[in-house]
Amino acid sequence: MVPQGVMDAIEPGQSTPLGQHDFDYWYGNDALWVELPPRSEVVKPPTEELSEKFPWVRLISGYLSIEGMRLDSPAPPSQGQASNGYGRIGFQASGISFPAPGCWEITGKVAGRGLRFEVEARRTSS
Repeated sequence: MVPQGVMDAIEPGQSTPLGQHDFDYWYGNDALWVELPPRSEVVKPPTEELSEKFPWVRLISGYLSIEGMRLDSPAPPSQGQASNGYGRIGFQASGISFPAPGCWEITGKVAGRGLRFEVEARRTSS
């Protein structure tokens, strides 16, 4: 099942980028793919930063930008950081930090094309 908020995404089990094998967690379109955490949840203990690494694959040439906003309550925007050194096409590592727990809409863009998805960021109870 595609998480709520994934825009123009291809269902798991269909074609995935670059022959990746974890079909259940890759979502994308004809320009950009991302591997989401299981159940689209980022879960961290209270002592760790509320952040997650997100691998992307760019099928078109361009640099990746990432932005995010909380959907269920006001909060500062999330901070997405794409690593340098991967060129303009193919694999792209990134990290996304969430300033508060909640439901977050994340949008990755490359060359004017975007992919939007939602993740739940939360803390464990202990």
